[in-house]
Amino acid sequence: MNNSHAYRDSAQTFFLGLMAGGAAAVLFAPLTGSETRHRIKGAVQIRTDAVTKEIREKAIATRDRTNGLMAGCKATLSLEKSRITSALDAARNAYVRTASR
Repeated sequence: MNNSHAYRDSAQTFFLGLMAGGAAAVLFAPLTGSETRHRIKGAVQIRTDAVTKEIREKAIATRDRTNGLMAGCKATLSLEKSRITSALDAARNAYVRTASR
């Protein structure tokens, strides 16, 4: 038996077991279909709410962190702008003094 036959036989066995398990679950289910759907819907809603809350919290934290970084960048740029302005003023004054001699 080569690998393709082994893979096909394994896949067939898996899906046969999957169908048998699904059929057994339906036959031996303790709840009606509507009750099961209601439970599943409730469980999904709880998980959805939890994930939504976590995403919102992470988005707020990311926004706050980004705002902090932006404030730091703006402060650094403002400081560097004043340093460059001072250096240009000093260079201009030195040029004026040298040119007026």
